[in-house]
Amino acid sequence: MDRNPTISAGTQSVLDAFRSVRLLGQRMWSASSVLETLALVREYALLQFSADAVMTDVRKCAGEWIDLHAIGDRDACARIEAFKAFAGATFAPALLDELHYDAVLLNAGDVITRSSSPQPSLLFAREFERALDVVNWRDVDYMAARLTASKGLTVHLAVVDTWNRREYNALYQAHLSAVADLASHALSGNRSGLGRRSH
Repeated sequence: MDRNPTISAGTQSVLDAFRSVRLLGQRMWSASSVLETLALVREYALLQFSADAVMTDVRKCAGEWIDLHAIGDRDACARIEAFKAFAGATFAPALLDELHYDAVLLNAGDVITRSSSPQPSLLFAREFERALDVVNWRDVDYMAARLTASKGLTVHLAVVDTWNRREYNALYQAHLSAVADLASHALSGNRSGLGRRSH
C-alpha cells in the first residue's frame, strides 16, 4: 500500500483555483469602480482558463448591451469585435438578448457552454450561423457566466476559444461560476458605475 499518495491533478486544480479565486476576491473588493472590477475579472479569466480572449458586455436595457472590448489574442479580439459589430447592426433586440443567454443565465454565477446551451430559436440559429460565416469563424467555442449586482447591473462574461472546440468540464464551470458569483458581490459593493470614482 502506498503510504505517500499524491493528490490527483483534478484535486490540485481545485486547490489552485480556490487559491487564485481568493486573491482575485481581495483585489476586486479594493477596486474603485465597476470598470476596474470587470477588468480584473477579464484579466483573471484570460490567464486561469488559458483562453484566446475574454469579454464582458453590460446590459443597458432589453436588447441593448454595452460592449467592453475583449482582451487576449489580437486576432481573436478582432474577430470577436467584427462578429459583435455585425450582430449589433443586423440582429433584432430579442436576438441580441438571446445571444447573451439573457433568458437562461438568470442568477449570479450561472454558467453555460456552447455545447450545453439549450436549443436556440430557429431565427437565432440562422442569424448566428450567418454572423459566424461573415467573419469566417466556424470553430469558436465558449463558456459564459452571468454577473449581477444589487444596483441592477447585469454583465455577460464569456471565455472564448477561437480555433478549437474545448471540453469545459465541471471543474472549469465551477471555477467560472465562483468567479462570477464573487465578482457579483464585489460589484454590489462598488459605489461608482461605469466610470471611476472621483478622488
